[in-house]
Amino acid sequence: MNIEQVREFALGINPQVTEELFAENWISWRIFGKWFLLMQLDAPEPRVAVKLLPEMSAELRTRYDGIRPAYHMNKTHWNDLYLPML
Repeated sequence: MNIEQVREFALGINPQVTEELFAENWISWRIFGKWFLLMQLDAPEPRVAVKLLPEMSAELRTRYDGIRPAYHMNKTHWNDLYLPML
């Protein structure tokens, strides 16, 4: 998965989704002004940080090795999803 695929997915969720450069190497997507997805452009491994309900986060982390607590984010809500390179 690449940045264009992530962008297409995020913007397709709802017409209210906005995209902006959050920091020099980060893109953020918001809905109604709230972040729901972040992507570090120069990450050593392709990944996105996704905000989820705490109970969903806990369940998915136990089921999948590619879902881990997000780096530098609230670990209760934010998860890093490691993306396969296609």
